[in-house]
Amino acid sequence: MSLLHEKLAPLWSAINRLQARQMSIFPATVTSVDPVRIRIDGEAQSLAASPDVGVTVGPGDRVRVLRYGTSHLIVARMNIRRQPFAVAAGAVTIPPSSSATSSASVNFPAGRFTQNPFVVATSQNSNYAAYVSSRGTTSASIGSRRLTGTDVGEHLVWWTATQMEP
Repeated sequence: MSLLHEKLAPLWSAINRLQARQMSIFPATVTSVDPVRIRIDGEAQSLAASPDVGVTVGPGDRVRVLRYGTSHLIVARMNIRRQPFAVAAGAVTIPPSSSATSSASVNFPAGRFTQNPFVVATSQNSNYAAYVSSRGTTSASIGSRRLTGTDVGEHLVWWTATQMEP
């Protein structure tokens, strides 16, 4: 370790301790109420510990969370209207088939959904009608039916998956 580093180490340590004690406010979503759990925006999972609650909250509520050190306090609800708990979207290429239907599987981002989401599919090509044949928390099967004729050509289907409540 250099002499300069040794002299600066106590200062960096003091700065880090001060930063840990600084209050900060974060937006979050309430994921459950018994016990209360929140997922701070940008985090993959809910906090392991229950925050202190200063207002009445329900699952899916958007809240402001005051963080001081390792403590969290829900200080306000951000809106009354419900926002989706989780959303994913994408496009899948439906492979060609000699029958009137063909399908493909889509995988959702890991850990995104805690319940089976609602999945909506729309074909890019007006010669096909897109449909969802199965859905789970990790994937869905998206299909397409040719409206006229018997063969399915390769084409794109857009999909959106939405979970409203945690």
